[in-house]
Amino acid sequence: MTRVRLNGEVRARIHSATTAPLIDISETGALVEVGGPLRPGSQYVFRLPSGSRELTLRCLVVRCYIDRFERVGEENVPRYRAAVAFADVSASDRDALRAQLRAYAPTPPEGGPGDFDEELDQ
Repeated sequence: MTRVRLNGEVRARIHSATTAPLIDISETGALVEVGGPLRPGSQYVFRLPSGSRELTLRCLVVRCYIDRFERVGEENVPRYRAAVAFADVSASDRDALRAQLRAYAPTPPEGGPGDFDEELDQ
């Protein structure tokens, strides 16, 4: 099972209209950056842009933690990361999610090995 690193380049929505930068995502779950704490064990709706539509999945918060503090005005504001597990994913949504993961996955450069370790082994 492949986990794709997105480093916040793709934005999903969890629970509300506020976007949540995706840190990484796989077929079974995602790591998202959120503005406030999400209670482990709680369920949310996870919305992921997928081509011309939005993929809507149920998710369960596995853990949530303060990742860092950002300076906003004169205050240090916590930024949280939440790990969520997708729940009860239908076959059609699983197929759509797999297709989206393939679209997000980086492609190796043309004419060369796709893995840095392979280059070292030569």
